[in-house]
Amino acid sequence: MSINPKLEFFRFSLNHKNEEFKTFRDFVIEELGVSKSANNEKVIESCFKHFIQSLKTDYSKDEKLKKRIVIEGKKSINKHHDKKPTLNTADYTISGVINGGLYGRERIIANNDDDDDSSTLGMNKTVLMYFFIFL
Repeated sequence: MSINPKLEFFRFSLNHKNEEFKTFRDFVIEELGVSKSANNEKVIESCFKHFIQSLKTDYSKDEKLKKRIVIEGKKSINKHHDKKPTLNTADYTISGVINGGLYGRERIIANNDDDDDSSTLGMNKTVLMYFFIFL
């Protein structure tokens, strides 16, 4: 997660444990319990709900890279709370602003206007920045 703004594109596929070709629809049916007869809107809605719920679990952390993504829920802190990810079922996209950053490093927070106003930031704290996603 770089501080410098950039546009990044990622393509990813699902790797099934049996090495068979599987689609996201297959994933939603097998892993999320959606009926095989469900329409595409129901499938993408279930996938979106799973994505949002996963941001509240350990799936949102990368222990190796020491990075985490979340959606900060406090409107008083998250100035882009009104732009949190939403689902557009017409074109099967998810877009919005998420928060992400590094953790696992001891840091000091210093006030640039007051040299006496500083504190430590523990290793269990993530420094979050704003990122726009489009899936």
